[in-house]
Amino acid sequence: YKEGYRLVGWFSDETFTTPFVFGQTPVTNDLILYAKWEIQTFTISYYTNEQLYYKDTVDYRTAPTAPTPPQKEGYDFVGWYADAKCTVPFDFTQPVTKDCSVWAKWNIRSYTVSFRTNGGSAIADMTVPYGEKITSPVTVKDGATFGGWYKDAALTMLFDFSVDVINDNTVLYAAWTLNPVTVAFDCNGGGEVDARILEYGAMLGADMPTPPRTGYRFDGWFTEKEGGTRFYPTDKVTGNMTLYAHWTAQTCTVTLDGCGGTVDTDTL
Repeated sequence: YKEGYRLVGWFSDETFTTPFVFGQTPVTNDLILYAKWEIQTFTISYYTNEQLYYKDTVDYRTAPTAPTPPQKEGYDFVGWYADAKCTVPFDFTQPVTKDCSVWAKWNIRSYTVSFRTNGGSAIADMTVPYGEKITSPVTVKDGATFGGWYKDAALTMLFDFSVDVINDNTVLYAAWTLNPVTVAFDCNGGGEVDARILEYGAMLGADMPTPPRTGYRFDGWFTEKEGGTRFYPTDKVTGNMTLYAHWTAQTCTVTLDGCGGTVDTDTL
C-alpha cells in the first residue's frame, strides 16, 4: 500500500521492463520483486448554474489551478465554492486528495434607470436588478397630456413596461402633447372678433385682433372688463381666458363763428 498511488504490478527488474505474473512466472532461485506504482489522479468538476462547465484531472497531493472564469450575462463572477450553496470558498492552494465538485458563485448586476421628463415634474433615478421590469413612474406637466415613456430622445421607440426588462443602464424620455387653450374676446362695445385656439404656453403674437369702434380709441386687451392687467401679444397663454377691450372716447373741438353776429352758447 502506498498512499495516493495505485499498484500497477510487480516486476523482476528495477526498470520495470519484465513483469512478474503470480501463478505463471516460474521461480528458480531467490529473487527480488519490484513494485511499480502509478500516482492517483482525481477529477474536479466545475459547475455553473447546476451545469457542468469544466472538468480537470489533478494528481494526488497537487493543488489545482482555477479555470478561466465563466461568463454569465447580467451577473458578475464572484469565485469558486466548495459547496452548492456557495458558502465555503474553494481553496486552490490546498492539494487534492479525492474527486470533488466546485460551484460558481454569481452576483446579479444592478443598473440605473434615469428619466428625462422634458419639462415635467422630476423623477428620481431607479436602481434595478438585471432582467427585472419596472413600473411606469408618474410625471405631470402644466398644460400638457402625458404620452408615454420612450427609449430615445427623438421619441420614436416606445418603452413597453409590460414587456421590456432592464439589462443595461437606461434613459427614458417623456412624451407630451400640449393641451389646446381658448382665448375669447369681449369687445366691450366694439366690433366682435373670433376666439383664438392655441397650444398651451403659446403667444397670440400678430394674431391678437384689434376690434373696430367708431368714436373710440382702442387702448388694448385687459384681463378684466374694468381695470385688470393689460395682456400683450408676447404674453403666454396658460389656460382658457377671456380678454376685454378697453376704450377711450374720442373728443372733438367745435368752433362757432358768428360771422359778425353774437353767438349765445347758452342756447346750444
